[in-house]
Amino acid sequence: MLGYMCNPCRTSSDKHADAMGIIVSPRHSAGDKENAAPATKFVKFADGEEDKRRMEKEAEEERHHQEELARLRQEREERERLEEKEQLRQWGLEQARAEETMRQRLFEAHLQEARKHCMLTEFLSKNGFAQVNERKKKSGTFSSGFTYPLHAAVKAKDAQAVELLLWAGAEKELKDSAKLTPL
Repeated sequence: MLGYMCNPCRTSSDKHADAMGIIVSPRHSAGDKENAAPATKFVKFADGEEDKRRMEKEAEEERHHQEELARLRQEREERERLEEKEQLRQWGLEQARAEETMRQRLFEAHLQEARKHCMLTEFLSKNGFAQVNERKKKSGTFSSGFTYPLHAAVKAKDAQAVELLLWAGAEKELKDSAKLTPL
């Protein structure tokens, strides 16, 4: 039996035909383990192509994912930039409103002060005074003496004139010729 297995001369002498028979037979016969290697290589080759396609697909998906993240990041940054711009615009409007309100208040205060000054000047001139603390001599048929604008306003019971004189700095401790304070 040893001679039968080891003697290649007893079989066909064509080495290529013998080799083809050995290579072809494992593909048809899956049960022979020794000859399963070429089929495994073919499967591995197919698996390699599939792996390559899968990796390319994963890379493409990753690229799309990164592009989507970049797009979302850019949209978020643009939205934040627009929000910041809007906040600055709103802040500017608020500042302008506050400045306008302040200008209006100052204008009204100056206007009120001018009105008070006009009313004060009118009271002083009507009663013969030039300044708020000016001493005026009064002469009468029976007595003579002196008075101040604040005394005259109190005697006339003119509350607005009293308020204006105090606003203008009239001294409420001044005594008239009768040694009386106005208040």
